[in-house]
Amino acid sequence: METKSLAAVARTDSGKGVARKLRADGMIPAVVYGPEIDPKPIALNEREVLKMFRTSGSMNMLVDLSIEGANESPLKVMIKDVQREPIDSAVLHIDFQQISLSKKINIDIPVRLVGIPEGVKTMGGILEFIQREVAVACLPNDIEDYIEIDVTEMVIGDSIHARDLDLPKFDLVTNPEQVLVTIAAPTVQAEVEVAGEGEEGAEGEEAEGAPAAGEAEGEGDESKEPEVIKEKKKE
Repeated sequence: METKSLAAVARTDSGKGVARKLRADGMIPAVVYGPEIDPKPIALNEREVLKMFRTSGSMNMLVDLSIEGANESPLKVMIKDVQREPIDSAVLHIDFQQISLSKKINIDIPVRLVGIPEGVKTMGGILEFIQREVAVACLPNDIEDYIEIDVTEMVIGDSIHARDLDLPKFDLVTNPEQVLVTIAAPTVQAEVEVAGEGEEGAEGEEAEGAPAAGEAEGEGDESKEPEVIKEKKKE
């Protein structure tokens, strides 16, 4: 995996006001921590961060983080978390975690599907992409941008589980029985037919029990007016 380089400056102040001022000055507040170092608040150049994101295949990247004024060599880190503004996705804060190249870490790697399934192309099936990431344990230098799954030969009813993946450099952390992708049978035509039958039945019931056209309620009973009983005259 390619290693990126990033420069940072240490900061001593914290709080929402400080973070807003940093962002107004084109800087992104961040923090770096790890098992061998105490948490260190830092600030990063926003342009350099966005450039690093654009040139990386994923967020799973190794970074040599240099802190201005620090006498130590660059820290080997990975991005642990990125906080973004919900409306325009602007980067608000980044968490970096120091790592050791000789120790395995747990990480989620995206899954990428390759090919068009036979069950979709010739049988009208539906591809259902259920799990888009797989959790694994590996050495930092073995991290990959994504895991490919060839779905070309899948037909209706086929499924690929996490246990089916070929992961020579990884220890699988995700449940082995987790379904990643499956090809389901088409259901649209059956639903249309059922809906059609229901409508026809409803029309039939209405025609059988409804009054004839133009016949208002109570019509047809006009000849059956209530009988009026008159008092007889006294003789």
